[in-house]
Amino acid sequence: MTSRGFKEEDFVEVARLIDQVLMNPENETVLAHVKEEVKKLTDKYPLPY
Repeated sequence: MTSRGFKEEDFVEVARLIDQVLMNPENETVLAHVKEEVKKLTDKYPLPY
């Protein structure tokens, strides 16, 4: 994540998303939402190479 340039607030968001998945591992709605949020983060910070 540091290679992508994530900021401190992005790490907080990642922790929140991990918590959502761990608390709801079978909930397809939660998993789909987390997947969308991860996509937004990775689009915001593409790999530098």
